[in-house]
Amino acid sequence: MNDRAQVMQALAALLAYPQEGFAASTEAAAERLERELPGAREMLQPFLDFAWTHTVEELQENYTSTFEVNPRCCMEIGWQVYGESYSRGSFLVWMRSVLRDLGLPESPELPDHLLHALPILGAMRAEDAAELATAMVAPAVRKMAVGLASNSDAYEAVLDLVLTALEDLAAGMPEIATEEAVS
Repeated sequence: MNDRAQVMQALAALLAYPQEGFAASTEAAAERLERELPGAREMLQPFLDFAWTHTVEELQENYTSTFEVNPRCCMEIGWQVYGESYSRGSFLVWMRSVLRDLGLPESPELPDHLLHALPILGAMRAEDAAELATAMVAPAVRKMAVGLASNSDAYEAVLDLVLTALEDLAAGMPEIATEEAVS
């Protein structure tokens, strides 16, 4: 797995639905991210503190109210960009085919869910990933950040870091080395 893929997987882990051991998994993700994106751990500290100081049930309640009940912050990037238009349907079909072509597993979430998009960005050719990040994923995450509910301050740090990583990706990933660049 290349470093870009590890960064995208770590970001997805931070945005996963909280389960037992969530605080420890966020800690591990922060450590991976710090190696590739210096300053990531400091950026994530409010989120890490939140994960360690709340019960799993409280974390799940916050996650649900942030991303699942609040339509302005839903994680379906196609919906964020296209709304309920027919263009979203085409995008969903395309995302499903990309998941399949890259050999990535599909969860019960729709194919345009951010938890699918981040691993896709990690597995795609760098140029294709930069294009998808610029055209779709970053604009959707920006809209999500604006739509955060007042009880979701901890996730603001995560979305800010996702945007930082997407901007690096779109700029040719100067801070994230890939296997292609190393070999």
